[in-house]
Amino acid sequence: MSHKNFISAVSSYNKELFHSKAITWLLNKFPEFQKAFLKSILDKEEYIKATFIEALSEIRQIDILVVYKLDDKYKFIHIENKIKASESFKKNKEKYTSSKEKILSQTEYYFSRLNNEEFRKDLAKEINNKIEPHDISELDLKTSPECHWDFIFLKPSHSLKNKSGMNSLNSWRQDVWEAGKIPNPWVTKSYKELVIDSLAAVEEGITPANTLTLGESGKEYASLLKDDFTSSEEHLEDEEFLSFDNVDEAVKYDKMNIIEKSTLEEWFKNLEKKLNENFTKPKLEIKDSSLGTLGFEAKFVTDTGNNGGFLIQASYLISDFKFPENKGKNVSTARIGLQYEHNSKSAKMKFCFAANDYDKVKISDKKNRELYNKKVEGFLSIDNFKAVISKLRPDKFNGSKGKTFCSRANDIKKYKNFKELHFMFEEYINLLFEDLNKINDKVWREFSQS
Repeated sequence: MSHKNFISAVSSYNKELFHSKAITWLLNKFPEFQKAFLKSILDKEEYIKATFIEALSEIRQIDILVVYKLDDKYKFIHIENKIKASESFKKNKEKYTSSKEKILSQTEYYFSRLNNEEFRKDLAKEINNKIEPHDISELDLKTSPECHWDFIFLKPSHSLKNKSGMNSLNSWRQDVWEAGKIPNPWVTKSYKELVIDSLAAVEEGITPANTLTLGESGKEYASLLKDDFTSSEEHLEDEEFLSFDNVDEAVKYDKMNIIEKSTLEEWFKNLEKKLNENFTKPKLEIKDSSLGTLGFEAKFVTDTGNNGGFLIQASYLISDFKFPENKGKNVSTARIGLQYEHNSKSAKMKFCFAANDYDKVKISDKKNRELYNKKVEGFLSIDNFKAVISKLRPDKFNGSKGKTFCSRANDIKKYKNFKELHFMFEEYINLLFEDLNKINDKVWREFSQS
């Protein structure tokens, strides 16, 4: 991919870090940008009285931290900048967080750790060292609805903002936070809302009497933003935008810009949401089986490894499955379901079985792996899953090569829009539900024992 200028070339190597640094530079250099930026986040009453202090980047895993004053009290805006990667999950460190959950999404983790007094004091010291002579003592206050923090989840696009339930794009599991009655504090903003429109205020504010201009670097950055974060496509919010052909174009030919690829991610997130709503309740109870009730989870993953692309999976969850080489208690939950992976090499619908977190459950011993693959291959047979396999018509079995993931796959049928893909997933999940209800306890017992 050719680059128009130096700024464009530099930005391509680590886009998130580059843009976090560039936005921080704009905030610290241009008063007009500061004002427009704060205006897009704060209530009108707060904005009128707010005084910008400084912006910091890459401090305590915070991509951009904006410090300002309101009524002589310090307040803070935490901006999590997500351009290419989907939001990852972190192991919960009790030292820094108040949550009892073992795994937290990034935004859950960053929010929760502010309840930790040691973390707040350490962060306050680091901020004070960077923006002296200010004394940021207010950080000792706990995070609460009336606290001094705003949380912004910055994405290239928010094309589905007006779609039902798509007002926030970060991972915030309301069931995890229900006990504390804490609603999702993260507000999703697009680059256009937060950066491009704020930068336009700088350009409009430049007059002959105003000698503070953007300069060549600033102008090149403004041009880069307009090229990358605006689209000539007028129907990003229409269901037809999520089509097989558009996904193929995005992963194979790299013709789509950042905002268009980001919108495809939004549509996949919307599919994840719809599937979870439709299948999480009621839970599946396997008849005449010792396994009892199975959970359900649909999950969209952006980065699928070396080939890039999109991946979404919908699975029934089996608790406490005993995988080979399991040395720990209840090492993992297993999952069985469907996975659609569309990358630069192929587009497959897979009928699969694996540990729910298969990156962390490995079978290193060759003999154990061969026995495991033989067992899974027998289990994922047409004798046990006639409805799914008859519809999918998958090719040969693909066994574990070290991790626990096994599958039978076939090329996915072309779909014209979101509705068709949604229907395809629901059809396969319903067929899987039908098959699972027909499996007797003997089959389950033989398969689930290590």
